Amino acid sequence: MYPIKEANKLISNGTHKWCVGHLDAVPIATMSIDDRYCQACYDLLQGEASLLAQSGDRRKRNWPPVIV
Repeated sequence: MYPIKEANKLISNGTHKWCVGHLDAVPIATMSIDDRYCQACYDLLQGEASLLAQSGDRRKRNWPPVIV
Protein backbone atom coordinates (compact mmCIF):
# COMPACT_ATOMS: atom_id res chain seq x y z
CA MET A 1 0.00 0.00 0.00
CA TYR A 2 1.21 3.49 -0.85
CA PRO A 3 1.72 6.07 1.84
CA ILE A 4 -1.26 8.46 1.65
CA LYS A 5 0.88 11.32 0.31
CA GLU A 6 2.00 9.16 -2.62
CA ALA A 7 -1.60 8.08 -3.30
CA ASN A 8 -2.76 11.71 -3.25
CA LYS A 9 0.05 12.66 -5.64
CA LEU A 10 -0.98 9.92 -8.11
CA ILE A 11 -4.62 11.00 -7.89
CA SER A 12 -3.76 14.67 -8.42
CA ASN A 13 -1.62 13.70 -11.45
CA GLY A 14 -4.74 12.20 -12.99
CA THR A 15 -3.31 8.70 -13.45
CA HIS A 16 -5.12 7.08 -10.51
CA LYS A 17 -8.44 7.22 -8.65
CA TRP A 18 -9.33 6.26 -5.10
CA CYS A 19 -10.86 2.79 -4.71
CA VAL A 20 -13.06 2.52 -1.62
CA GLY A 21 -12.57 -1.26 -1.63
CA HIS A 22 -8.77 -1.16 -1.65
CA LEU A 23 -8.53 2.05 0.36
CA ASP A 24 -5.77 2.99 -2.03
CA ALA A 25 -5.10 4.72 -5.33
CA VAL A 26 -5.56 2.43 -8.34
CA PRO A 27 -4.89 3.13 -12.03
CA ILE A 28 -7.82 4.78 -13.82
CA ALA A 29 -7.80 1.98 -16.42
CA THR A 30 -8.87 -0.50 -13.71
CA MET A 31 -11.89 1.51 -12.51
CA SER A 32 -15.44 0.17 -12.89
CA ILE A 33 -18.62 1.95 -13.95
CA ASP A 34 -19.21 2.72 -10.26
CA ASP A 35 -16.47 5.27 -9.62
CA ARG A 36 -16.10 4.22 -5.97
CA TYR A 37 -14.55 0.86 -6.90
CA CYS A 38 -12.00 -0.70 -9.22
CA GLN A 39 -13.36 -3.49 -11.43
CA ALA A 40 -12.10 -6.26 -9.12
CA CYS A 41 -13.79 -4.76 -6.05
CA TYR A 42 -16.92 -4.01 -8.05
CA ASP A 43 -17.21 -7.64 -9.18
CA LEU A 44 -16.60 -8.97 -5.67
CA LEU A 45 -19.08 -6.64 -3.99
CA GLN A 46 -21.71 -7.16 -6.68
CA GLY A 47 -21.49 -10.89 -5.96
CA GLU A 48 -21.80 -10.26 -2.22
CA ALA A 49 -24.85 -8.04 -2.75
CA SER A 50 -26.40 -10.72 -4.95
CA LEU A 51 -25.88 -13.36 -2.24
CA LEU A 52 -27.48 -11.09 0.36
CA ALA A 53 -30.50 -10.54 -1.88
CA GLN A 54 -30.84 -14.29 -2.49
CA SER A 55 -30.75 -14.96 1.25
CA GLY A 56 -33.73 -12.67 1.74
CA ASP A 57 -31.75 -9.88 3.41
CA ARG A 58 -33.17 -6.75 1.81
CA ARG A 59 -31.84 -4.10 4.20
CA LYS A 60 -30.67 -0.92 2.49
CA ARG A 61 -26.90 -0.54 2.50
CA ASN A 62 -24.66 2.10 0.94
CA TRP A 63 -21.75 -0.13 -0.08
CA PRO A 64 -23.21 -2.26 -2.91
CA PRO A 65 -22.00 -1.31 -6.36
CA VAL A 66 -24.34 0.47 -8.70
CA ILE A 67 -25.89 -2.19 -10.93
CA VAL A 68 -26.34 -1.02 -14.47
